[in-house]
Amino acid sequence: MLVHKMRNLRLKHSITLSELAQGIHRSHQWLFRLELRDNIPSEDSQATVIRAFEEVIASRRSALYALERDFLLHKDSLFEQVGEGEPL
Repeated sequence: MLVHKMRNLRLKHSITLSELAQGIHRSHQWLFRLELRDNIPSEDSQATVIRAFEEVIASRRSALYALERDFLLHKDSLFEQVGEGEPL
């Protein structure tokens, strides 16, 4: 089956349709239909999808920086016992 490259990119990086749809005020169904269409989407739709990927990248970058910061603070004490869910 032929699909738009955006689908393979999304799947390769474990991006859900819901995550992709979050920042663009579109439904995950809209994105799903767009991925599987035979024809090339309108320029507006293409720009919307590009913006969606940029939103995911920015969001994940922020989360990754937070993980890195927490890891660096706690890497020497990772095996200390604490209460589950206790703030770091």
